[in-house]
Amino acid sequence: MNIKKVYGKILHVTTPSSNKFLNQSPGRFRVERSFKIEFSSGLVFYFAADIEVFGLGALREDKPLGILFEADVVVLSEEHIQDILRNFRGFPAPQHIDSAYECKFGQYNKGQLRELLGLRRHLSYLSPSNSTATLLFNEWVRHSNPPIALKMVRPRTHIFYDIQTAKLYDLEQIIV
Repeated sequence: MNIKKVYGKILHVTTPSSNKFLNQSPGRFRVERSFKIEFSSGLVFYFAADIEVFGLGALREDKPLGILFEADVVVLSEEHIQDILRNFRGFPAPQHIDSAYECKFGQYNKGQLRELLGLRRHLSYLSPSNSTATLLFNEWVRHSNPPIALKMVRPRTHIFYDIQTAKLYDLEQIIV
C-alpha cells in the first residue's frame, strides 16, 4: 500500500514526543505516542500502535460501550481525535477508525485468519450487497459497514487458508 497515492504527498511528520511509539501493552490512544502525518490533500492522520478499540455497540450508541479489542496499528483522522479523547476515554470506536492493521510474522496459521475475522466483526457489520462499496487504499471494501480498511501486514506472501472468507469480509494482506 502506498498511502501517498491515496492522500497525496507527505508534507510533515510529527514523531512521538516521548520516543515511545509502542505501548508496553494494549491501551488507550495517546497523541504523544503516535505519529501525526499531514498530507498535501489537507488531510491529517494519526498512526498509533497497540490500541484497544470499542466495537459496534459504541458505534450504534455513539458512546463508550462494550468490550475492547486490540489492534496492532490504527489510523485515525485528526477530525476524530478530540471525540476519542474526551468522549471515549482514549479508546477509538469504529466511527473514528480510517484503517487498522494486524502485524504477523512466522509461519501462517488459521488462527491468524480467525483473529483478523474477530477484529473485522468487532468493527464492522457484514453488508451482503455492494451497496456500501468504498475504494480505500486502491482496494474495494465491499461488504463492511462502516467501510474500514483492515489489513494483515506480513514479511512474506502467504495465501489465506480460505480466500472466499477473506473476500467476503474485505480482508487484505500487505507484504513488507
